[in-house]
Amino acid sequence: MMAFPDLHSRVTLFDKNDRLITHLGEDQQAYKRKDWPNLEKSYYRPDKFSSPHGVCIDSRGNLYVAEWIIDGRITKLVRVKD
Repeated sequence: MMAFPDLHSRVTLFDKNDRLITHLGEDQQAYKRKDWPNLEKSYYRPDKFSSPHGVCIDSRGNLYVAEWIIDGRITKLVRVKD
């Protein structure tokens, strides 16, 4: 699996054959808000991203997403086994 952060509020996942799996945490209004990407904390939601800047995948398949915001934010997304 490959994961790509998109500063416009989402993380995109692809499989090993470069096929799109999904987009995670997309908030289409985030980058349209005044003062984006440094939004007030009242705009932060656990299920949405504002401006993902980096992403890592650990050996268990969990994702860690770092956001480019004034306070910084790191979100861990735990892999669900299928």
